[in-house]
Amino acid sequence: MNIKKIIHYINQRQLKANNRLIEENVLLGSKREKVAYFLTFKELHTNVETSMKRLKELLKRRGKLIINGNLKLPMITKLMLLSQRHNRHFTIVVNDGYRLSMLKNIENKEHLAVIFEEDSAE
Repeated sequence: MNIKKIIHYINQRQLKANNRLIEENVLLGSKREKVAYFLTFKELHTNVETSMKRLKELLKRRGKLIINGNLKLPMITKLMLLSQRHNRHFTIVVNDGYRLSMLKNIENKEHLAVIFEEDSAE
């Protein structure tokens, strides 16, 4: 993924935020240099089949999935099983789950749902 897309995403989130955002928190603890691909809640839920197909392709490469723990349990389970089938690591990260759970229509939000982090050292 192009680093410009990541920077653009972070800048867009910052424009909508009331307070200053910490990049590492927005990226679910990941560093922008390692992010090879990401999906927002909205992108993931708009076309689940295409998203899963793209993640399958990415998991053939070396790396790991970082999953937002605020996704609904069936989606988290799908992503975990997908990662396990490809013998890849995954991490589930929950940041302020209470506040995010209070949002209506979370499937249409711009929060990150999944990150594929490339690992060149594996």
